[in-house]
Amino acid sequence: MEISVNKEIIRLINTIETPAIVYDADIIKYFINKLRQDTLNIPNLEICFAVKANRNPLVLKVMREANLGADIASIEELNVAIEAGLFPIYCTSPGFSHEQIENIYNHSIIFDFDNLSQLKNWLFKSSLKNRKIGLRIRPYLDKKYTDDITVGEKSRFGINPASEELHEIIKNNNLLVEQLHVHIGEKKNSLVFKELLNYIETIINTFDNFKDIKKINLGGGYDHLYANASEVRNSWDAVEEFSENISRRLNRDIKIIIEPGSLLTNASGFLYSEVKASDELSPECQRIILDSSAFNLLSWAKPKILLSTSKSAEKIIHKIYGPTCFEYDYFFSPALNKLGIDDRILMHPVGAYVSGINRNLHGLQNPKEYLLISNKLMDYEVTYERK
Repeated sequence: MEISVNKEIIRLINTIETPAIVYDADIIKYFINKLRQDTLNIPNLEICFAVKANRNPLVLKVMREANLGADIASIEELNVAIEAGLFPIYCTSPGFSHEQIENIYNHSIIFDFDNLSQLKNWLFKSSLKNRKIGLRIRPYLDKKYTDDITVGEKSRFGINPASEELHEIIKNNNLLVEQLHVHIGEKKNSLVFKELLNYIETIINTFDNFKDIKKINLGGGYDHLYANASEVRNSWDAVEEFSENISRRLNRDIKIIIEPGSLLTNASGFLYSEVKASDELSPECQRIILDSSAFNLLSWAKPKILLSTSKSAEKIIHKIYGPTCFEYDYFFSPALNKLGIDDRILMHPVGAYVSGINRNLHGLQNPKEYLLISNKLMDYEVTYERK
């Protein structure tokens, strides 16, 4: 989806200390409101932000003010979600220890167990009397839908819901399975999404141990859908029908949870960087070194250049690198107006899976992060008024 760039974002390229990342609160709110409007007809829907996408406290404050919950996958994410006031909180992770799971339950959160050994270890060591659990299940979809998504035996996550051992554990320990949690990475289109919903409906109808379900968590991965308006409409219509079918089947209202991450924040992020070296490789090509590192920051993100401060009218190819001593600290090779030392560039989008999953080669500091809200630039403690 196309977004308009705030003029203040453009103006900052000349004044902000680099490297820096600015998140535009209005863009985050736009996507939250868009998602809410699109899902308006789905009864008992909860939107929970996937905190792994962006842990910045100011971004999480925007989520709290929009009354979003949180999806967390570590104790560190739990702590920042609680500090931000996000509620409700849902949690699954394959590596949580017994002690960490106890911590989750002590915060009145039902844990969604990812694997059988994790569940068995918790049952063996737990002192809790609570026997309400959630399960992250591994969906097995028709092969015609699964060439480019991670499901079934291709996935290392989740429990096979048809596992005899699982159902014996549930029965022998008097467990109540109140939550089902599924992920399939990016939902490529509405047909894949519908296949997933059909699969969940089938296992609920098949296994008596899933008759106590109160919540079904459909995970995240909605960016691809939102590239096509009809796919969005078809997908949420399918979820509405699914919710009604399950509620009718179990004779109670079922809560549906979705966990968008990058959909809400990716387009909000802008990276400002300054040229520290500019050398001619040929008359048509320049090598540029920036003060921000692609290797450290862009494991997942693939931003593009929005603009630069170059005053040159000459347009040439630029091979753009980061400042580290790693040979492949490389951004891209765009054709731009010729850049020189102290020129600046603005890259977008970098609002998800950037600062939160950065590397630390040479101990380089992360870009300073700000939130732009009502044309005021904020960091954790300070509001910077426009001069």
